[in-house]
Amino acid sequence: MAGFTHATYLLRAKEKLRGRIAAVMPSDEEMSAVDNARLPVMPQGSAVILSQDVYDALSVVQDVTVNKNREIPFLLFGHVDGQVVYFDKFTADSRNMQSMEANFSPFLVDQMQDFIAESPKNGTCIVAHGHSHPRLTNYYTSFSLGDLTAYMEMQDGNTVFKSKQIEFCGVMLANGNYNFIFFDGNDYYKFTKVFYQDDKGEVHPLPCYDSGNTGFLNRIFRGGRNS
Repeated sequence: MAGFTHATYLLRAKEKLRGRIAAVMPSDEEMSAVDNARLPVMPQGSAVILSQDVYDALSVVQDVTVNKNREIPFLLFGHVDGQVVYFDKFTADSRNMQSMEANFSPFLVDQMQDFIAESPKNGTCIVAHGHSHPRLTNYYTSFSLGDLTAYMEMQDGNTVFKSKQIEFCGVMLANGNYNFIFFDGNDYYKFTKVFYQDDKGEVHPLPCYDSGNTGFLNRIFRGGRNS
């Protein structure tokens, strides 16, 4: 499937999301809003856990997004342990924080390639392609069709992601929510359990898709996990 044009990926994403577009934007189709409620959920036991450093960095992203009305692109790097994903590294291009749109800069591409080069290719490492949504439309808490097309295109266009040598997912910050999404090549699945682990090893639920996570903690932690 390599070599597809962006327009072809857009058509593929539209087909996979058939019946799940909440609002079509005729003037810019890629801005059409996806209905998050209709996205399937990751299998039971799946969760995302952020380190304190990553949580702090994303809190700054949320603040700048709200106060400056900016979309901010960023990357998260981490590892996979069974069905649980841990992110302990954040990177962003501060020069892009002045843009109204989240442009994936050469700096971020270089950071991602460095992580790929330094990581084992056995499916235990993961990259999250992230950005924030300011409150500019009534659908700002939703992924756009363009967002999910970009995730498909990046995954399909990178050999290590496509072959699962390194896992790949997306994340969108909006309205205080930490919305992680995974594309398995056939459909998009949302993580509905997201947490951060503080420097003392204690784990705290984070909002995602406008829902809480408190009932899940005891099933994935026994006294907390040390960083």
